Amino acid sequence: MKEDKITVKDIFWKFLKIGSFSFGGVYSMLAFFERELVEKAKWLTHEEFVESVAIGQMTPGPPIVNTGICIGYRLKRIKGALATTACQSFTGCWLYCSRYST
Repeated sequence: MKEDKITVKDIFWKFLKIGSFSFGGVYSMLAFFERELVEKAKWLTHEEFVESVAIGQMTPGPPIVNTGICIGYRLKRIKGALATTACQSFTGCWLYCSRYST
């Protein structure tokens, strides 16, 4: 898929799915990232994905979130990076808030 045809809404829904249904360590989630983004959606080549993982590992913070930010930025610049960050963390934040808000 061409990057100009990918919308922020597409990124939002794809990363919400990833954030909601993938759990475990970083490396188990990376396999889910690769299947969804490289093999199914074809938004990235394998080389672009590996480069994003390397950048995500080098930068401070959670590697899986950093990888998502790098991928989102690669696809739709700052809006894509914000969408990936929000969607990866949404489910965990929602579960935490619903559990401890009462």
